[in-house]
Amino acid sequence: IESSEFYYVAGDFNGWGNAIGKSQWRLEPETIQNTHCLVLRITPELCFNQDNVKFKFVSENGRWIDPPKDAFNVIRDEN
Repeated sequence: IESSEFYYVAGDFNGWGNAIGKSQWRLEPETIQNTHCLVLRITPELCFNQDNVKFKFVSENGRWIDPPKDAFNVIRDEN
């Protein structure tokens, strides 16, 4: 991941690519327990209003980034 780009969370709950450029969905850098992370802080109701929430990460330039392969709650799809 390029540190010079902004990254967003996109899914059914926010129109996928429509999330790009919207500060509400932008991941912000934080350090948690000495680990550099990108974090989204929102109320759960904004995205967890349905079962099996699908999401991906997307850069400000429209490059889609899959969740880490070792994520415990990941469900892969054909997209």
